[in-house]
Amino acid sequence: MESSFKNLIRKAATKLEQFDFATAETLYREALAQRPGNAAAALGMAITLNRTGRCGEAQALLAPMVEKLEATDADPSGKAAMRAQLGQAQLGLGRPDRALDEFRRADRHFPSAELKQHIERLAAARGHDDPQQAQLALAERLRRQRRWGNAEQVYRALLGDHPDHPAALHGLALVMRGTGRHGDALALIQQAILLDPERPELLNDLGMLFQDRGQLEKAIGFHQRALRLRPDFVYAYNNLGVALRRCDRLEEAEQAYRKAIELSPDFAQPHNNLANLLLQRGRTEEAKRHLRLALERLPDYPEARHTLDALERGATGHPQHVPPMSARDASEG
Repeated sequence: MESSFKNLIRKAATKLEQFDFATAETLYREALAQRPGNAAAALGMAITLNRTGRCGEAQALLAPMVEKLEATDADPSGKAAMRAQLGQAQLGLGRPDRALDEFRRADRHFPSAELKQHIERLAAARGHDDPQQAQLALAERLRRQRRWGNAEQVYRALLGDHPDHPAALHGLALVMRGTGRHGDALALIQQAILLDPERPELLNDLGMLFQDRGQLEKAIGFHQRALRLRPDFVYAYNNLGVALRRCDRLEEAEQAYRKAIELSPDFAQPHNNLANLLLQRGRTEEAKRHLRLALERLPDYPEARHTLDALERGATGHPQHVPPMSARDASEG
């Protein structure tokens, strides 16, 4: 029986890691029905609820359990994990001060770099005069760090109070894209464009979403619309080049990459992308030069390093292998 319960918890945790929240929730609910006070099941369920924007349910589940756990000699790391998820719930409910208190209490139980980052971000956000801007700034920092679940909670809390906030809709769309939920991302960014149709960042990122879906002509159209609104939009030129190359429109793609480099010579991605296109056109030495330029600007650039190393090996008699270009996300931010 014990083995069966542990297997249930393991299966639920695996589904949670795979972003299969519906199945994870079903499994955790089954576990809680079998053992209502089980800390592992409650913690997993709370994580699932937080990541799907139901922070009130997560808070209601955890708050009484956390207080009971405090009175026991339970593992400090377990107490910290419960407090941290309660902090996430408070954050999602738009209560940054309460969230900060929970994170601090969690850190006292079991200090960690992750908790310290939460504490530092929330403490810094207190310095903003506008609570709405503080929430947005926090969500943006979380998104840039690819802390998808945490960023989603903060964006959803902000949208709960301000459902027509274009920047929050845009940010949440990027989180959806980052976690593979492209249909949700598309709907959110289209909603943002209806509210703010002249914002080039939205049009550029909508183009990236159409690239993800293989709808390249639509992607090209939206990148071009972004550039009409902002002719010096370097990210849109780079993304336009990716879409054009995928359509085998190589001359136009080269022009787009070169324009991106002209506008921002220190931006590594268009150098790498142009190098791959030049290789496709048989211009190996020029390609090597742009790969070196990419690596000068971003030494830890695996695609550029791999391609240049392969070319150098080919130059000394080893088999030459040039991997296909990765259509990296070069959306602004």
